[in-house]
Formats: sequence, structure tokens, C-alpha cells
Amino acid sequence: MFKKAALLAIFFCLFFTLRSLAGYYYDFNTRCQSAYQAYTSFKIAEANKLLEAELKDHPNNLIAIYLYSYDDVFTLLFRGDPAELKRRRNNLSIRMNVLDKGDKNSPWYAYTKATLYFHWAAINIRFNDMTTGANLFRKSYNNLKENQSKFPNFKQNDILLGVAEGMIGTIPNNYKWMVNLLGFKGSVKSGNTRIINYLNNTGSDAQLLKEEAIVYYCYFKSILYSEPKLAFEYLDANKIDVRNNYLLAFTKANIALNNNKSALAQNILNNLNKDNGYMEVPAFNFEMGQAALFSLDDDCIRYFNRFLNSTKNNYFIKETYQKMSQYYWVMGNKTKADEYKNYCLQYGSAITDGDKQALRYAKSSSYPDATLLKIHLLCDGGNYLKANTVISKYKKTDFLKEADQLEFTYRNAQIYNALGQKNLAIAFYEETVKTGAERTEHYAARAALELGNIYEDQGQKATAIKWYHTCMDMKNHDYENSLEQKAKAALNRLK
Repeated sequence: MFKKAALLAIFFCLFFTLRSLAGYYYDFNTRCQSAYQAYTSFKIAEANKLLEAELKDHPNNLIAIYLYSYDDVFTLLFRGDPAELKRRRNNLSIRMNVLDKGDKNSPWYAYTKATLYFHWAAINIRFNDMTTGANLFRKSYNNLKENQSKFPNFKQNDILLGVAEGMIGTIPNNYKWMVNLLGFKGSVKSGNTRIINYLNNTGSDAQLLKEEAIVYYCYFKSILYSEPKLAFEYLDANKIDVRNNYLLAFTKANIALNNNKSALAQNILNNLNKDNGYMEVPAFNFEMGQAALFSLDDDCIRYFNRFLNSTKNNYFIKETYQKMSQYYWVMGNKTKADEYKNYCLQYGSAITDGDKQALRYAKSSSYPDATLLKIHLLCDGGNYLKANTVISKYKKTDFLKEADQLEFTYRNAQIYNALGQKNLAIAFYEETVKTGAERTEHYAARAALELGNIYEDQGQKATAIKWYHTCMDMKNHDYENSLEQKAKAALNRLK
């Protein structure tokens, strides 16, 4: 018996030695799948332990090396710590050197490399290094296209290639020359089709990387197609776990806040699993602060302070102080409003659209009209009935400044649109475009975008296209980049 056991032991040792000598391979086994799911849940330490165990048992499994990149991308994107970026800067080249040793005849060879390039493109753009980010995106795209050509039936390729094509399809016209020069091809429609094809995959590998495919699908629908309702319907119909999976929770809450559903965002964030083991995400406090602000709840100050005390970068700092100042101004506390307005001038950067707008707010010697600001905040949270109660007490001539009259017109349109009174909404939106097209406020451009949405919903394609072009033609206003991207995505959608 002992002799037989010894022979078996020798056999297994030889087997695994020969397997190791045979070179690197790709095995997305159960432990690797668990690590991936832990990463997307933001249980970073748990995922790392699983991969450590995997590499101890199977040192040549390149899927483990590839998955470690999710630690880099989630930690750096959601925590934004420049010191952490400095410590991790070499991880791309270190991991890529190992992945280069993989089997070029496997579809995972190019896909894993493309993923790392894609992750670090996002990281560099997050830290405002646009040149490096663009170069890494190009490398990712080229790997994906080559992989698609060699392995057309490799389903996972549709995930990142779909995202890449969607991004290419929304690049502003003044950068089209660069897109053509680099050989990029894609549209929102083709990118969306790829993501949907992947989610509809029923093969044996249908669950691999599904969480991120769901995230991309939701952002396609909510941002690029301006159809957030479809994103919510998908998440609800498929009973997507937004309690234990922090990435999916962030996605749903973020879409809710961007689409005037602050109560839904609060519900999602309040019901997160608070057990130990999850990575701290400062953005959750920022989102909770926004949701509370849109209800005029003084809890917003507590959450905004938590965000400021936990974030490690300069993004959204000015915007946070602006929101705190706005809350106090609406509540009639000018002393506190002045204090946070001053902080908005002193701290943070002015790179994001929100921070740029916050800086303009802070530099102004005056405050916005408190009544209009209250209506604005209530509308942003989807509290349209309360907003209507406030705005119905006023008429346009009650406001002396042209900018205030313009906002009053726009807010009426927004409220009527939300309450289903489309004819009144159209009339107020058109008036907003007519009176605000040459101004720096964003109301006219946003009104044109909303008119496009209304006419698209009504099936009047030509009229919708006209208004989307009107939105894109307006320049030098607040939120120009984001509004232009939405209009461009809508035009792509209607092709």
C-alpha cells in the first residue's frame, strides 16, 4: 500500500512539473472567478488572497496575473490617491512582462493585455494624464481588433471592444482627424450591440466578466442613449445585487443621481452591506451628500465632510464646497455660505466640468437667487411636485437679471416635462433656447438637448436631429463637453 502511494506521489509530482515546464496557460477556474467577483464587490483584500493562493498552487496561470489589474484599476479610480498611483506606477510593465510570455495562439493572450492597457488608460485619464491615457487606449484597441480578427468567436472580446467603439463614436468632431489618423472605427450603436451580444451569451463561459459588462450596458443606456429607464429595468428584472456588489451599487446610485432620482440613490446607498472587508469608497459619501442636498436635508453637510476627509485627490473638492455653500445660502445662513464659498476658491482643482462651474460660482461677487437655487436643487433630486409648488408662486418678471429669467424659463420647462405636460415644456424649452443661445449658462444647450429627447420619444426623428445639432452648435457654456457628448451620442443613436 505504501509503495503504491509513493508511486502515485511521484507520478503527480512529475505531472505538475511537466505542466509547469510546458509554459504559461490561461485557466479561469472557480477560484479566479471568485477573485473577480470579490474585486467587483470592492473586497480587494479578499480577492488578493485568493489570487495569492492560486499562484502558489498554479504559478503559471496567467489569468491570476491579469486579474490583479482589477486591484489597480478599482483602487486608483475610486480612491484617487496620487501617492498610491506612484507606488503602483510600475505594475503595468511588471504584469505585462509576464503576460507577454503567454500563448499567442490563445484568445486570452491579446485580451488580457488589452485589458491591462485599458485599465491603465482609464487610470491615467483619471489623474489627468491625457496623452499617456490616449496612447494606452490605442494599444488596447489594437490588441482587441487583432484578437477579434484571429478569434471571431471569442465572446469576451465584445466587452471591451464594445466600450471602445462606443467611446470612439462619441468623440467630438474637432478630434475626428485624430480618430481617422489612428484608424479607430466605431459607433455607439456598434458598441452597444457588442455589449448586448455578450450579455445574451448562453455558453459555458456566460458568467465570466459579467459584472463589468452589466456596468457598461447601464452606462450605454443611461448616458450614450439617454435611456436610463432601460438601465434600471435591466438591473431590476435580473435582480442584480446592489447590496453586496459595490461596483454595481455605485453604478445604479450614480445613474439615479444623474437622472433626478435622489430617493432611489439614498435607498441603494443606505442598504449597502456594511460588513468589514469592503474597500472604503469616498464617492459614496459624495453621492449621499448630493442625495440629501436635493431634498434640502441638513445631513448633506455631514456626508460632504466625510467625503472631504476621506478623498485623497483634488477632484470634486471645489464642487463639494460649492454644494455646501449652496445649502447654507438656500437655508438663509449667509455667514456659512460665505465660508464655504471661500473654501471653494482655496482648495481643489478645476479640471472636471463640475469643479470648473464651482470655481465660477466662487469667483462671483454675488449669489444666485435663493428661490431659483431651491427650485434647482429640488429638480435635480426629482422632487418636481415640491419644485412646482415653489415656482408657481412666481412669474418671470419677478426676477430682474437676465440670467435668472433664463433659469426661471428653463426650470418651468423641466418641471412641466417631468410632470408630463409636454406642450408647455416644449414652449418653455424653445423660449430658453431663443433667449439663452449666446449666453455662457448651460440652460439653452440643455433645453435643445431636452427638445431633441422629446421629439425622439414622439418619433419625430428629423425634428429631434435638428435640436441635437442645435445643442452641439452652442459653444463656450457650462458643461459644454458633457452636453455635446450626449447630443452626439443621440445623433449616433438615430443613424
